[in-house]
Amino acid sequence: IKQSCISDYLSIQDQIGPVFEQFMLIFVNCCTYSVPKFSIEQNLINTLCTEALTKSSLVKILPEIVSDDPHFKERIKTMTTLNSIQTIGVDSKLEIKNQFLNQFDPFYWGFSMNLRLKSWDNFKSKKRDYLEIIFELFLKKYPFPTESCKATDFLLDMLSQFASSNISDYEYSLELLLIALKAIMNITSDSEALVKISDCVSKIQSKKNFSDIMMSFISSFCPPVSNQAPYGSIHNTTAKDKKSKIIASFKRQRNTFQHESETSL
Repeated sequence: IKQSCISDYLSIQDQIGPVFEQFMLIFVNCCTYSVPKFSIEQNLINTLCTEALTKSSLVKILPEIVSDDPHFKERIKTMTTLNSIQTIGVDSKLEIKNQFLNQFDPFYWGFSMNLRLKSWDNFKSKKRDYLEIIFELFLKKYPFPTESCKATDFLLDMLSQFASSNISDYEYSLELLLIALKAIMNITSDSEALVKISDCVSKIQSKKNFSDIMMSFISSFCPPVSNQAPYGSIHNTTAKDKKSKIIASFKRQRNTFQHESETSL
């Protein structure tokens, strides 16, 4: 898909929400080292993340290939706890166990958009650090090649679209975009891309209509330039100075992240 075609299509604001999410799935599965494949286990985990379900409701939602799997009952027993309801005529519901809840994957392609949005909202309500959890999962499952300049261009173009529009209705798509951007920033050394990311994210931060969790996640890898003491007054610096200071800031953050990752290992 040509990047210019995507830009033209997304310039119609009504298209941003429903179409961007599909572009992200294509992008992640094509531009990373992941191998797209259908996963019975991932389908089950993502579906169980939507809400507590009775077994009959779960079977109705799942693709037949999942519910007809010979190990289906065994998987259900392993992944869920049964919440008994002491009411006649009301079935007990299955609730996903915490260790499997952490394996929820919003980038998994074999999952309907309706269920993906529902499971994302439920996941957020249970995990305050949901963005960091998904970011860690993203790094493991969807590693970018170090030469991913095209991937960077694509993400930056999408970020520009969001920064220039009324994006408050598309928080889900923006969250996925920011997770992928943070992953790319761990490997890129493209100074122009880093400056563009900083400018776009600053526009998003200025809108101030997103949750504290999202704003904190953004600041963890792309703090607003105007609030950074080392930068001084941005209006009194040249474009070259601004660029070098932003790049230096990103390098410090990337080194800190790599150090923390190595320490945790």
